[in-house]
Amino acid sequence: MKILHVITSTGIGGAQVMLRRYLADPTAWHLRHEVVSVLPGGRVGDELAEMGVPLVDLGLTSAAQAPSALGRLRRIVAERSPDVVHGWMYHGSLAAALAAPATIPRILGMHHSLADRRTESLSTRLILRGLARLSARSAAVTYCGHAIAEQHEAIGFAGSRRAVIPNGTDHTTFRPRPEARARLGLELGLPETRIVIGNVTRNHPMKDVGMLVRTAKRLLDDGLDVQAVVMGEGHEDGPVRKEAQRLGIEDRVTLLPARPDVAPIVAGFDIFVLCSAWGEAFSLALSEAMAAGVPGVATDVGDSAWLIGDRARIVPPRDDAALARVLAELSRATPDRRRALGARDRARIIENFSMTGYVEAHAALYEMAMTGEARLIAAQ
Repeated sequence: MKILHVITSTGIGGAQVMLRRYLADPTAWHLRHEVVSVLPGGRVGDELAEMGVPLVDLGLTSAAQAPSALGRLRRIVAERSPDVVHGWMYHGSLAAALAAPATIPRILGMHHSLADRRTESLSTRLILRGLARLSARSAAVTYCGHAIAEQHEAIGFAGSRRAVIPNGTDHTTFRPRPEARARLGLELGLPETRIVIGNVTRNHPMKDVGMLVRTAKRLLDDGLDVQAVVMGEGHEDGPVRKEAQRLGIEDRVTLLPARPDVAPIVAGFDIFVLCSAWGEAFSLALSEAMAAGVPGVATDVGDSAWLIGDRARIVPPRDDAALARVLAELSRATPDRRRALGARDRARIIENFSMTGYVEAHAALYEMAMTGEARLIAAQ
């Protein structure tokens, strides 16, 4: 069976990382895969090329180029004759739906939450309207969580096509490392007793990392010895640093660039916090921290509550006071208590959100698409 994946871009993002992880799994290659990126290449595209995955870049950089890019994609579909065309993300899904003939099963892949459509651009809202109309004619609409499925169906996506496949987590790479906290403390020059509260994310307004900085200020004012550590692209001179400077706690906020050794860094956190205000669907960073045995706390965005499975560690978006209360409790807990929570979180990831389950769910999805069975609700 040949699968043609059409994705919006191959830059860094949750959907792109999941596509790369899926194609990096040897058990996925009982099928034949090829990838088309609508927008110009990125880091994940480079990684796919290094892996030997066939990759075509349509190079779309403006709306004026859309007709020619769509025409090229239609020619690719005609030449490759895939058994299934799988769109990833909004633009990729729209391109897949428009380029593939009705004789080829089309899958639309949603990887973004829609708590408030007003936060989306006009072009994205128009694409959503088109995808909703096309959804009933697709073989399936995949979602990485139940919450985003309900959000999309509320704006017209066909509920009969729902297929929930939660993101899979590599729990062998992301694992507890007893030496990680000491090594991180040595690298950053932190006392052993300081509580490290970490986040791994890019600089984007929807990630609301300033919430972590403001909360750290509250904890420090309450006499707690904490250090906020934020790792990811775009933070060096961004709003997080400015917020720390404004609050006078720049020495208690450490900013690290994106780097390949993320797993041992995350394992060195005492607590992981997801602060997203909107847009989050199923956080890879949160699931990876949980797999590393780090207790997670998150805002109630997307499927974070489902992922953690503990409402006591879920707070409303943009509610600094609520986040401070939860983090204060965890910061005052004994190390053994935090380790116990982390062990519970890791077990939840292994049982419910593994890469094995992710690969198996996609194999079943493609088989059902070929046989005309539209509906799949993943057991996970």
